[in-house]
Amino acid sequence: MPTAASALALTALLAVQARGDGIDYVVTEYPEVTVNSGGSSDVATVVLSETAGIVCYADWAGDKDGWCNALDLSVASAPVDGPDEQLAGVKLRHFTLARFSETQAVVCYVRLGSDGMGVCRVLQVESDWSLTVGDDMIIDSDTIYLHQLDVASFSQTSGVVCYADTDSEPNLKVLCVPFALDPTSLDLTRGQEIGVDDYVHHVQQVIVTTFSDTSAVVCYALEDSRIDELEEDFPDGDVAWCSPIFFNGTALSYNGGYATVNLDATYDLAVARLTDDYGVLCFTDGGDDYGKCRPLSFDSGAIALGEVLQVSVDTTSNLTLAPLSPTAAMVCFMAGSSQTGKCSGLVMSHGTELAMGDDIDIDSGAFVGVEDCAKGWEEECGLFMSVSAYASPLNMNGLACYAGLGGDEGVRCSILEVPPPTTTETGTSTTGTSSTTPHTTTESSSTTATTTATSFTRTTKTTTETLTSTTPHTTTETSTTEAPAEVVNSGAVEGAAVRQLAATAALVSVAALL
Repeated sequence: MPTAASALALTALLAVQARGDGIDYVVTEYPEVTVNSGGSSDVATVVLSETAGIVCYADWAGDKDGWCNALDLSVASAPVDGPDEQLAGVKLRHFTLARFSETQAVVCYVRLGSDGMGVCRVLQVESDWSLTVGDDMIIDSDTIYLHQLDVASFSQTSGVVCYADTDSEPNLKVLCVPFALDPTSLDLTRGQEIGVDDYVHHVQQVIVTTFSDTSAVVCYALEDSRIDELEEDFPDGDVAWCSPIFFNGTALSYNGGYATVNLDATYDLAVARLTDDYGVLCFTDGGDDYGKCRPLSFDSGAIALGEVLQVSVDTTSNLTLAPLSPTAAMVCFMAGSSQTGKCSGLVMSHGTELAMGDDIDIDSGAFVGVEDCAKGWEEECGLFMSVSAYASPLNMNGLACYAGLGGDEGVRCSILEVPPPTTTETGTSTTGTSSTTPHTTTESSSTTATTTATSFTRTTKTTTETLTSTTPHTTTETSTTEAPAEVVNSGAVEGAAVRQLAATAALVSVAALL
């Protein structure tokens, strides 16, 4: 990240116009703080409020520990890190964090060098910026060495963790587990797991993002070459999908629906919720190794994905995404053979369109991963960058943490400050098609439905696609007509499910956020 002088020099005023309405953003990037000076990886962050955040990471010095720090974001300069909090276990990896309140988060990770168990614990930020850590909740006592997991919150007292089950047959099917959080005792109580998309196995990434206190989107990617090494087969090859899950306060359910994200190897899946009805999905496309994003709508229990926006024109890795407002998000990634860190602003408009602001380099230095972290462990290190944000009526705070930047293997963090938008919103609704064929990702129009909401002005557009196969989870696509964005979404919902093929969103225009 920049020095204090150069970081403040990055402050810029950018504006764009759309349909006569404009929004100005003044983005300020503040100096950084070093939270760990040794070799680090598996960086995860969460912003709890305008003044508090948490960062967790793997430390590859000594006993290869895992650590977390609270961060004071209240000072208009570098973040101030609280005391280091060590988490029990050896070689802790795959950290993931979710906000539950202004003082509490849940961290999940895997004790790869100890018993191999995946666990979740409550982290509470105290007034002196120390962390109080709750007891372990075992994610799944029947499976160990989880490498794909993610956690999200439905409310201050309930959440969900999703993972690739290493004990399933076939291996690495997607499971999700609800849990309850006691804010006083900091205890987590595990609920009953459910399977998501039983057709899919051997996933190489799983993420979960809640859109309301009763619904979430689970996305997962499969890399067929890894299955080939095991002399197994997956008929669809390299594909990524998203599926909806639902929460009734105690239990999860899955209705069989899904949407196709990408018809190639897919990495760095990330979803940012902007409203209950729509968000942004980003990923690295293994077909060309470029970073890409798509609008995501989540209406009436169905997922629809809009047209692809390419956010990187070079080799992309370590892509990470954070929401900033109901119409804006921030995407960061490493680009090119030099792995230069870059960040860009994303704008959602019309519910089906994404625009990108000019990217900026994070410092002039490239990322250099920890060289010795994999020695003796037979696996690669990753997750060298994480960005998170918290939108409030007063401002929007972003937090970027990273390791390996400019050849410095330590963990550093910087605040990104963005003022809120000031314009009003106008939304659009959609019509969708339904399909009763399980797991077919091409579809024909059969039923239309128009959604309504009291706070938006509605218009209607129709998308049509043609079925070319009845094979479950087939990913062949043919044509799209009269649609502002390509949408692929089908799945078996008991009875006949109505599919939403475009998103509800605000009509806005925004500047580059970074």
